[in-house]
Amino acid sequence: MAPKTKSRCAATGKHWSQSGSIESALEHTTASVFAVLEATAEARARYLRIKNVIDTHQTDSAVTESLNNPVITELRTKYLDASSRMIDLERKLGPDHITVVDLKATMEAYKTQLFQELARIAETYRSAYEVAAAREKALAENLAQQQAIAVKANSAQVELRQLEQKAESTKALYQTFMQRYQETAQQESFPLTDAHVISAAIPPLLPSYPRTPLVLAIALALGVMAGAGVAILRERTDHVFRTLGQVSAELGVDALGLIPIISPASLLDHVSDSIAPMMRYAIDNPISAFGETLRSAKVTCDAALKDRSPKVIGLVSLLPNEGKSTVAKNFASLLAMQGATTLLIDADTRNPTLTHAMGYPSGQRSQTGTSALPPLAKLLRNEPDSGLQILPCLYAMDDPRVAEGLTFATLHALLQSSDRSFEYIVVDFPPIGPVVNARGMAAAIDAFILVIEWGATSRGAVRAALAREHLISEKLLGVILNKVDMTKLKIYEHVASDGYYSQHYEEYYNRTRVD
Repeated sequence: MAPKTKSRCAATGKHWSQSGSIESALEHTTASVFAVLEATAEARARYLRIKNVIDTHQTDSAVTESLNNPVITELRTKYLDASSRMIDLERKLGPDHITVVDLKATMEAYKTQLFQELARIAETYRSAYEVAAAREKALAENLAQQQAIAVKANSAQVELRQLEQKAESTKALYQTFMQRYQETAQQESFPLTDAHVISAAIPPLLPSYPRTPLVLAIALALGVMAGAGVAILRERTDHVFRTLGQVSAELGVDALGLIPIISPASLLDHVSDSIAPMMRYAIDNPISAFGETLRSAKVTCDAALKDRSPKVIGLVSLLPNEGKSTVAKNFASLLAMQGATTLLIDADTRNPTLTHAMGYPSGQRSQTGTSALPPLAKLLRNEPDSGLQILPCLYAMDDPRVAEGLTFATLHALLQSSDRSFEYIVVDFPPIGPVVNARGMAAAIDAFILVIEWGATSRGAVRAALAREHLISEKLLGVILNKVDMTKLKIYEHVASDGYYSQHYEEYYNRTRVD
């Protein structure tokens, strides 16, 4: 290759090595220009906005800096207070009264100070806009320079590619001549020898390497180790309730039972326009795993509260949507179906799920429009299939008593206003995690049942909540695990636990209602 061509290749290669950095810098500068354009537009918009507020004397308008400025906030507050007082005095004393005139003068002074402070902020906005505009101009000039350099670099890249192709062709031709020269030299130096085939080559029947048994043994060992590692990792990271044994070990209370997930297909025969089918599942399927868990809770309550009349039982959960209201309604219906006079109270005033699911309107007011509630007999709703008496949510969402919830004084007054007596009173409380309504009523409750969603609620969160709500934990009879996936339960249960054999119990549960 000629020296002139070599020098051209070297120069072109230098441009080629620099092209990558030039393109990267160009992309970075372009992105910076767009960012500065956006910042400049934003600064200009802020400046024009506050300038318009100052020019038009819009006392009610506000910008971001004015909202965070204590001086402007104080001046606007004083201005609004003076305006309110001026309107009131002008209506009482007339527009020419000396007090009204003084208030107007005061308002003008506040207004002047307010717009002076806004003018100071506007000057800050103008300076920021000018700086952004100057930066935009400088970046635009820099971008133009880099674009010119990029055009020059692209031209050099085209020339470099042509020179590389020419060099490759020359190299291939040179290697071909060298190979032919070496072959010719060898033929002249070494004489040819005769070669004879002694025997034909036979391919082996089995591979000599790698050894199949050894590979299989190593793969099996690695698979077992990997599976064990994954199992240990999942066990360490699974912090939710999966088994009845975890309930007893983590919380130190009895596990009352498991409530399986109810498939929507099993509820199609009991669809109602006003009542959610799950709210009457214990009525339609009294002999089922669902009903058996509720009967277990009843036996526990009767044993612990045998001397109480009525037995006031509160159902709570840590989080919303764990199925607490559904369990409370079916538990109360089961008690009523067994002949006990039972009252179910929806005490979740903030989210009355039970009231809405039963198709009842929430909120009760007296005929006179006062906050006093009517007698209990006028508030109760009767469930014909079980004889259960239901007290829906007492307050509408716009009632100021919603946040306070159902108090012991209100419940006592309602019970005193009725001539009926109840053997069981089941109270559906709001979740104990976000609100404290259950804590306020804890003194009036004989026992609590905690509903926990299987495979969803954190064990540590439940422990912390019960440690915080000691009034509830002292009266906690047990825990019901709700929404249990019975097909996966056997994976987590120990072979010695009842949950391990849950699928064997299904033949004892008649899922159809016996009339």
